[in-house]
Amino acid sequence: MGYDMYIEETPDAKERPGVSENDLAYFRLNIWGMGRFRNLMDTGGMLDWDAEPPHGATGEAFSDFTLEEPKGIPGIKFTSNDGWLVTPDEIRAALAQLEGSGNADVIREDAGEGDIDYWLAWIHYLQVAERHGGFRVW
Repeated sequence: MGYDMYIEETPDAKERPGVSENDLAYFRLNIWGMGRFRNLMDTGGMLDWDAEPPHGATGEAFSDFTLEEPKGIPGIKFTSNDGWLVTPDEIRAALAQLEGSGNADVIREDAGEGDIDYWLAWIHYLQVAERHGGFRVW
């Protein structure tokens, strides 16, 4: 079991030479990896743990909930693989938080040699997804 992320609008392969559109639109983390990346995103201030779906929301209203002015990606969207929609506005806010956090060195150290390349691939994935309608977490 794990987390499969799919960009909503298929990006052009020109976004990353040598990578097919399908590979560019997809990112996977196993359960352990998502836990590690949630911690790294927390360190970068990228997650908003106060944002939750409206009380009583079900179905699409639950998994597609958004905020008018997100502070980052709602953390709940990385706690299950229920088809959560992560919007371009949420991604934009999360990347701005990361950039302003000043924690790049801490994140690099926490990620370690084994995960830093995959972390950087994740950040690139977020940048592409922000330009292509966001992504779903399955």
